[in-house]
Amino acid sequence: MQQLKNTALHYLKNWIDLVQRFNIGVLFFCVLLAALALVYTKNNLGMNTDTKDMLSADLAWRQLDLEYERNFPQYTDNILVVVEANTPDQALDAADLLYQNLLAETKLFKSVYYPNALSIFKDSALLFLDVDELQDLADNLATIQPFLGRLTQDQTLRGLFAMLEDAIDAREEGDDIDLELLLTQINAAITATRKQEPYRVSWHRLMSGDEDSDGVYREFIILQPELDYSNLLPAASHMQRLRQLSHQLGIEENIGAKIRLTGSAALSHEDLLSVTRGTEIAMVMAFTLVSIIMMVGLGSFRLVIATLITLVFGLILTAAFATVTVGELNLISVAFAVLYIGLGVDFAIHYCLRYRELRFEGLDNVSAIRESSINVGSS
Repeated sequence: MQQLKNTALHYLKNWIDLVQRFNIGVLFFCVLLAALALVYTKNNLGMNTDTKDMLSADLAWRQLDLEYERNFPQYTDNILVVVEANTPDQALDAADLLYQNLLAETKLFKSVYYPNALSIFKDSALLFLDVDELQDLADNLATIQPFLGRLTQDQTLRGLFAMLEDAIDAREEGDDIDLELLLTQINAAITATRKQEPYRVSWHRLMSGDEDSDGVYREFIILQPELDYSNLLPAASHMQRLRQLSHQLGIEENIGAKIRLTGSAALSHEDLLSVTRGTEIAMVMAFTLVSIIMMVGLGSFRLVIATLITLVFGLILTAAFATVTVGELNLISVAFAVLYIGLGVDFAIHYCLRYRELRFEGLDNVSAIRESSINVGSS
């Protein structure tokens, strides 16, 4: 064992002497090697941003999850577009407009599913109501049917007020017609117009007799995007296109609705964005704190710079090693950069402290480097 240690120290001394003798050439070689490693890593290192692949496929519950995804692929990696508006009319108009335009985005989305656009919900929507709800709706339609016919013939403001006049006359004659909700909404529309504020009378609300004017109505569109998990943010272009399309169609400005994005793909996008920002901040903070601590502890700007340059070179070569041996990083392994800085600087601190100690003892620069390399290098 001692002989093996002596042999290793012998080769270490020869290596140190070689580096010191050809220091310029060694430095040039390291810079060239780091540059080649950086280019190779940039062109070949893959990134698997599928959050599900962070967990082992051998886990029992993970196998069930994978089987579910194989059998029901339409329910995985979706973007759920939530269209919100103050009235059901606005929500339906905005959702239908967005849906018709999304059908043309075949390069970004594999499927576009809007339940209310299906013929079964349009032709047989009454079948989905409770018996009491259906009866109330039938009674309302039977009561106002004559007035709706009058409004259908003249869909202008004159036709609206002519319909109101007939309804008021009928009420005075004893018919059971509730005009309070309609008059309230017309009054609100006139008041909003005078204040130059947007307002739309909801005919859906009038037909259903819904008096809750402060409610939020929602429509849902389910999208299955074409995701490329080799990109750092695979759903970024899809979400950007959705927001861009909403702005181009004037969904908020012209219709008065808003869209919100959720679903597994959208939530994974936010997770990836958070991880990316967190990793960038962590790396910058790690380098900054390491520099400050070493400057205080070592008291030498040259040693701090040499240590940071060594850390950067080592980080590049480690990434190149990962590229050759592993080929891709996931959301967990990408954190190796922060771990490398924390672990790598420990060795540099031991080396620099020993070097400073030998310099204080009176050794020249070459001897101090040689002895530091031998003392710390054995470990």
